[in-house]
Amino acid sequence: MIRSLLIFKLLICQLAITVNAHVPFLECEDYSLESPFVVEKDPAISIAIYGYLESSNDTDVVELEFDNSDERLFVQVIIPACEPLEDFLPYFAITGPGVANATSTTTETRSVNLPEEISESVDQDDKVVIMEHLQDDRECNYEPFGNKSYLRGAEYDELVTEAGKYKVVVWDPEGMTGDYVLVIGYLEDFHDTGLDPLISTFKIRNDMELHIDDCKTSCN
Repeated sequence: MIRSLLIFKLLICQLAITVNAHVPFLECEDYSLESPFVVEKDPAISIAIYGYLESSNDTDVVELEFDNSDERLFVQVIIPACEPLEDFLPYFAITGPGVANATSTTTETRSVNLPEEISESVDQDDKVVIMEHLQDDRECNYEPFGNKSYLRGAEYDELVTEAGKYKVVVWDPEGMTGDYVLVIGYLEDFHDTGLDPLISTFKIRNDMELHIDDCKTSCN
């Protein structure tokens, strides 16, 4: 009973931190092409997906849908700022009917192409943008929500030109593995989220979302 009360109090303490942050989700099962993470609410609502590339050919997939054109799509990848992940540079791609600043699915001039299984699944009329995660762009920031420091990665912030279904795909062209956070959306809203975000926050602040050892984050 005492243990249950203690855990409940700890979760409540996280609420003051969580209400001003992204709604967190932990990748408990692989978000594959066959079983993607589906954004069920408005893509404008900010969420943070704590993912993990567990093998050299792992590809994580997120699906979202816009009801209207000219809606803002914000996507960013950040990496825990610790020594084991200092060279981890995952890319992400966005596919869909109205991706701004994109190319057609048949473009062969990119320095990096989509993973083969993803490329084969994209509709011929969809557009693709691939966001590179460059070493020179790795500004470090402390995030009080998770009590961790993160290296800033690739970022996309544009208006979609058509309504429809979109995918965000995360992978590492060099085949490296590691933890990452995929941020989607720009509006903070914790209404009707239940206890899951509080439980996830507790796990994140206690390093229970990480899959690697000795990842003590710091911007120093």
